[in-house]
Amino acid sequence: MNKEQILEKTQEGGGSDTPKNLQSFGITILNRYEEFTAVKVVANEYIDYLHIANQEGKWLIVNSLWTDNRERR
Repeated sequence: MNKEQILEKTQEGGGSDTPKNLQSFGITILNRYEEFTAVKVVANEYIDYLHIANQEGKWLIVNSLWTDNRERR
């Protein structure tokens, strides 16, 4: 999915029909160096790898790679 498709799916409530017991996720900080951080997020449906940067006091996602979470299917 591209950025527009992700935003559209979010606006349509994508994922809101996931049962409550499956709405958990784990976050692992893989590396942090000053204003840069690499994070892994494991959710029921997806695994995300994020690059996050602190710019002017705000943490922003600057890159996201994701795939289906095939381990939970």
